[in-house]
Formats: sequence, C-alpha cells, structure tokens
Amino acid sequence: MIGNNPRISRWVLIFEMLCCFTPLTWLCLAVLANLGRMDGKMGLVSLTVAATGPIGLIVAFKLIVLNRRRLTKYAMAVLCILAAWTALAYSLQLSAGSEPAQYWREFVLIALLPAVGVAHLIYLAKHPVGELASR
Repeated sequence: MIGNNPRISRWVLIFEMLCCFTPLTWLCLAVLANLGRMDGKMGLVSLTVAATGPIGLIVAFKLIVLNRRRLTKYAMAVLCILAAWTALAYSLQLSAGSEPAQYWREFVLIALLPAVGVAHLIYLAKHPVGELASR
C-alpha cells in the first residue's frame, strides 16, 4: 500500500484480512472443541491467544463490508493487546520447545500475520480520508 494514496480495492483488503485472521479463527474453534480435555490454565491461555482471530474478523467485517470506518479507543486497545499477547504467548511456547527453528511457519501464521492485520485495521480506522476503492 502506497502511503500517499491509501486507496485499496475492497476485495484485496477482504482477502488480506482473511489471510491474516483465518488461521487463528480455526485455532479458536479447535480450542473450543477440545476445551474439556485441557487443564484450566492451558485452556484459558489457548483461548485468549486464539481470540484474536474471530475478533479481528469481526472488526474487519465492520470496517470493510459495513463501511463503518471508526473504531473506539477501547476497541483499538483490545486489538493491540490481543495481538501482543498472541505474539508473546506463542513466542514463550516456542522458546520452551526443543527446536523452535522448525516452528517458524506456525509463528508466522499464529503471531505475525494477525499482528500485521491488526496494524492495518488500526491504520484504516485512523485514516478515513482515503476511502476504499469500490472495485
């Protein structure tokens, strides 16, 4: 995205948000399906880490499809805190493992892509001047 011209196709933005938040949404569904088999602390951590996916998709739907271009400060804070918590918790989990070098793909899908998606959502909410392109 060029900084001088913030116009972006709505379809490209939808595809970007799906790529950023769908893996964590699937993880959230898997955690919810297996919540009874996890111990309390691990279930809570897994659920809070995976919550970034569905919340990010809901906010992206609100901004892109419904064209409600404003986010409250609390919504932006929640998105930032969830993205940071996801990156921190997954980084700590990888550092506790034996060989974190083989888990870089999961780190990108679970921690980095949602953080980039959250940053782009916040950018779009703060800069409503550049309307989305209709095509």
